[in-house]
Amino acid sequence: PVLFIHGWTLSSEIWAGQLGALADRGLRAIAYDRRGHGQSSKPASGYDYDTLTSDLATLVDRLSLNDITLVAHSMAAGEAVRYLARIGDQRIRRLMLVAPTTPFALKTADNPEGVDRQIYDKAIAALETDRLAYLRAGMPAFLGKMPDHVLADWAMGIALQASLAAEIQCLRAFSETDFRDDLKAVKVPTLIVHGTADSPVIPIHARRTHQAIAGSRLEIYEGAPHALFLTDVERFNRDLLQFARS
Repeated sequence: PVLFIHGWTLSSEIWAGQLGALADRGLRAIAYDRRGHGQSSKPASGYDYDTLTSDLATLVDRLSLNDITLVAHSMAAGEAVRYLARIGDQRIRRLMLVAPTTPFALKTADNPEGVDRQIYDKAIAALETDRLAYLRAGMPAFLGKMPDHVLADWAMGIALQASLAAEIQCLRAFSETDFRDDLKAVKVPTLIVHGTADSPVIPIHARRTHQAIAGSRLEIYEGAPHALFLTDVERFNRDLLQFARS
């Protein structure tokens, strides 16, 4: 099985270009909506990574999944590596991290490559003031400088299914959670991919994550944005399929 975890504000719908393509080639493809996102329930709390990882573990157990290729986008990289650190890799065979936010997104005295807390504070203030405007302003980084309007509207529709509380608390969680120790526990074959047209901080995260996971492989998509699985779907699916069968 190939199990997909979507990024911040998104849902399982975002993997539409992968689910059918993998199923057509004989793989079981599974995606789910994180709590607070998509069609999942919208509780007021539970957006810390320990709880989100427990949700992932519950899904894996309920579906009796084994030999999983785990594919995690953006903030979901945290759920994936925390699962491996806290629960282990008995059920996980491979890990693919797409534009990860690991190992630690917040700038601190011992993490100078992180982002100032004030930047995240401003993002939350913008969400609270005008969520639609904030999400729309992020589309060039998500889909490229000149995003396809139909694709952008579709992605916006998915993002607006998430609750504001979930978006804010998840933003706090992925910006403030330190995964440096979790990454040391990752022993399965790992592929990390990112695009050069993504937010400038993502290539830094990807490089540092690659350095932290022994034996991992880093693939760079020239000119691709944050959602490279949408904009570079043929290459992404080819790389994913090859990795899942490796």
